[in-house]
Amino acid sequence: MNRQVEILESQNRKYQQLTNEAIAKNENNERELATQKEILRQFESSKKDYIAKLRRDIDTVDAKYQEQINQLLMVREDIHSQAQRTYQNYKAIKVHHDELQKRHSEQTAQLEHKTAQAEVAAKALQDDQMLHEDFICQVFYKTEQLTECRGTIREQEITIKSLTNSEAEAAK
Repeated sequence: MNRQVEILESQNRKYQQLTNEAIAKNENNERELATQKEILRQFESSKKDYIAKLRRDIDTVDAKYQEQINQLLMVREDIHSQAQRTYQNYKAIKVHHDELQKRHSEQTAQLEHKTAQAEVAAKALQDDQMLHEDFICQVFYKTEQLTECRGTIREQEITIKSLTNSEAEAAK
């Protein structure tokens, strides 16, 4: 009978030891799970902060480009108005020049002077038109840059969403 008691005690000790090990492993796993949950929570928080920062940066860049576009549009309007006035001045000078030619054919020297003035006005008009064309090219270039920037921003948002979805699936 002693032999049976010793066997039972031995089995009881082994069972007790296995139970203690299982309890220790379970407690260790629970601590690890709590740690992982905290790490995931902190990662989610930092990710949300980063996304908010990116959105603020995007809004800042967008506002900056919008302000530049508005300024360029105002400059374009000023140049256009000036070109209109210059062109109207040119037309008025030319009409006046023609009248002077009809009335004062003998005053050739004065007529040549007015012709020179008309040529200067035409050159100024041409210069204004070239400036206007350059300005339009700049507006199109800035518009393309803004479109490219918005495309890049959309790609980054898609990447962020896919990362968020991947992390959400991984957390499940």
